[in-house]
This record gives sequence, structure tokens and C-alpha cells, in this order.
Amino acid sequence: MRVKINVDIYSVVVILTTTFDEFKKDYKDAKEDTRFITIDCGGYIFVHVRDEWNNMQDHRFIQCLSHELNHAAMCILGGCDIRFDCHNQEALCYLQDFMIAKSIKTINRQHNRG
Repeated sequence: MRVKINVDIYSVVVILTTTFDEFKKDYKDAKEDTRFITIDCGGYIFVHVRDEWNNMQDHRFIQCLSHELNHAAMCILGGCDIRFDCHNQEALCYLQDFMIAKSIKTINRQHNRG
């Protein structure tokens, strides 16, 4: 599966992939043994969370998705010089929430078709 998440407010596109073939199409330097990774390429951030459990509704998949999208959110905010720390967390949390929601909605639509 491939999910394109436009983060318009920060002029960034996050591309989430769940299979190596999809990852390789978007990120030419992809290595086949990579299971979970976030790569910041400026205006594009590639997030690869391989579906190791053959079930994207499995809690382990969702944990890995959340983890990698947290990296993506930090890359986006850092690239925009937006400060986030233990006293200033809302930008990070809302951005991660936004990307998780977009991802899960797409996963659920795919699952319901299936």
C-alpha cells in the first residue's frame, strides 16, 4: 500500500509505503532488508513501515507506524525551524495525529474493500 499525505501547512509531502516494491518506486536507494525507516528528502519524507504481520490493523503495525510518523513529524518541524521540546509539544503531537489519522483512514478504506 502507498499513502500520500500532503502536509500543506508545512509544504511537505509524506509518502508512506508498506511493501518493498512501493518503497523502491519512490525511493531509488531503498534496501530490500529495510523494514522500518523514515527518510527526510526536504519537500518529501519517505516513511516505510513494512507489513510484517500481514495485517495493518495489528497493534504492532500501528505501533511501528506511529513511531515512524513521529520521526516524520520531527523532520518536518525541524526543517521549518519550529521548536519542540518537553515544554512545547503541541505542534509535534498535532502533526503526528494528523498523519496517523490520514494513514489509518486509508488503511481502513482498503481493508473494507478487501
